[in-house]
Amino acid sequence: MRYAVLLLILLLLSGCQGIMGRSEMPLEKDIYVGKNGITMRFMPGMPGPKVWAENGLHLGIELRNVGTYDVQGGMISIGGYDPGLISDLVPQNGGFSFDIEGKSKLNPNGQLEILEYHADVVDIPIGSQFLKIPVQVVACYPYRTMIGIPVCVDVNSGTLARDAGDCVSRDWSGGAGQGAPVGVTKVDMDTFPIGENDQEITIQFTIIIHNLGNGQVISMGAYQQPCTEGVEIDESQLDWVDYIVGVEGTIITDQCQPINNGRHAVKLYEGKNIIVCTASFDRNAGNHQTLLSIALDYGYSNSITTNVEAVRMS
Repeated sequence: MRYAVLLLILLLLSGCQGIMGRSEMPLEKDIYVGKNGITMRFMPGMPGPKVWAENGLHLGIELRNVGTYDVQGGMISIGGYDPGLISDLVPQNGGFSFDIEGKSKLNPNGQLEILEYHADVVDIPIGSQFLKIPVQVVACYPYRTMIGIPVCVDVNSGTLARDAGDCVSRDWSGGAGQGAPVGVTKVDMDTFPIGENDQEITIQFTIIIHNLGNGQVISMGAYQQPCTEGVEIDESQLDWVDYIVGVEGTIITDQCQPINNGRHAVKLYEGKNIIVCTASFDRNAGNHQTLLSIALDYGYSNSITTNVEAVRMS
């Protein structure tokens, strides 16, 4: 099922000879720029720097998807404080899960959601007049990066048989991101040596990916762990990114490395790693431009924090 969905994505990418988002319309190029997925901030005064303990604690969170992937099944976790000091937070608007659309041509800023929570009791220990309360909000969600990179298939590389106007194979680099927290930052291309009578050439694509956001990458199947109460994060699931690669509308993932336990996935070390793929091309097709299509699937979590001073009225 996953391959069927991603094959459709790659065909769309190839058909448009550029970056494609939702299948019904091509997105403007500048929409696929940026290094974040879900961003959060506390609403002004919710909470303020100081609250009356008897009035409880009121939280307001602005949640926006500034990336290009529509999130379904995202989760919110609120903590950081001693649960014995604050009653359970009750949702006033929204809940602890979210679905939120990414950027599009019609909405270049991404969808905005407002979440509100209230705790009736802030319990200040007897003998104290005020209490410092740290509050941390964590968002956990699945995300996908998609990019189509124009590349030159230089069938005459290493020979003198080059026509005027032929494209020339060049490495690609781009550090602005693709509207997602994990991005492709560079693609190096190397053409294997060929002889005059060879009918095919082989190109090796070295794809460099980075965690460009300010959060934590986690395996797609474990993205809920950082937001699930009572569940310890399985550190073996951290920093994994699944990938699929295509060129000229054909999936070439089986010609890619690394493969981990039969899974086409790469583990990031210090926020980066590489994927190496090879593809063969008919020399008789001549030099031509084509599209290298890359899709990355992963889970992601990021957080915001604030400190509140709860004051006893009397």
